[in-house]
Amino acid sequence: DVILGQPDFISRPAGGGLNQLNDPSAVRVNSQGRVYVADKNNNRVLVFDPPFTNGMNGKTFGSGFLAPTGVDVDPTEPGKIWITDQGNTLIKLVYESSGQVVKQIGQIKNGNLLGFEVTGSLGIDSTGRVFVATGGRSDYSSEILVFEKSAPTDTPTKTFYWRLGNGITNDELVGFGTGVGVAVANGQLIVNDGRIMFWNTPNGMADLISGKAADGIVGVTDFKQPSSPGCCLATKADKSGHLYVSLAIAGDFATRIEIYQLPLTTGAKPIKVIGEKLLPQGINTLPLLGGGQTELGGLHFGLVPSDDGKFLWVSDQGGNRVY
Repeated sequence: DVILGQPDFISRPAGGGLNQLNDPSAVRVNSQGRVYVADKNNNRVLVFDPPFTNGMNGKTFGSGFLAPTGVDVDPTEPGKIWITDQGNTLIKLVYESSGQVVKQIGQIKNGNLLGFEVTGSLGIDSTGRVFVATGGRSDYSSEILVFEKSAPTDTPTKTFYWRLGNGITNDELVGFGTGVGVAVANGQLIVNDGRIMFWNTPNGMADLISGKAADGIVGVTDFKQPSSPGCCLATKADKSGHLYVSLAIAGDFATRIEIYQLPLTTGAKPIKVIGEKLLPQGINTLPLLGGGQTELGGLHFGLVPSDDGKFLWVSDQGGNRVY
């Protein structure tokens, strides 16, 4: 195990040093193994280059960020990375080599487009289309906005399900709740909004038209249910057919990370759960390599699996660390 932001798995205080974090909201890894951390309350993005050691120093990446909440890799933009600059209501494409901004989605300080609650992962398909969950604080309500790669970036190409029904029939619960995660993988558009909804897209964007009913749902039994316990904080897919979803404490349900086989089918159950499904007596813990254990607590808005699914980076906002 490797931990960044703390010297060990026991320490939890926030800080502003290069070896510290304050509410890390996202973590991503590029193809060279470089780790990016959106260090939200320090208004910065830190990068860590391998080889990794516990508590190592990072380097400040770019500048001018205000409460960054997301970092995403775009397969069509080698050498660049997307940063969700939440406080400025922008999503920026930035050169990895220099930190210089290439282009940006949204309008600065304009909450009517992206909103001030844009968080979670972006969905990026093989053509470079960017799918954004608005988070419920914009003129587009809780909506998925789609930006074509070559289209203007100050207005969406499509507003997917803006104030329109997204159930199977008209008498079912309609409209997104607060969307906090989008994934495009294995021929599906997958959205977290307190439940996991999916649309099958074998023909790409041609299959997505405003008002189209979702093809299925996971985590609840039908579309009349608004949410499942603790669902959902973040979602991310690997390249080996797995979807990772982080969930918060809700009643008897503990903080946990669920892993699903892709493509999703209605009613699918996780093939693996990291953390207990139900709260045990005492603290919910994970074992550490070499012995000992650490608490699985806090909020995990950052998930990034390796392509083969063998490793998973997680941001622990309450513990001010990533591991």
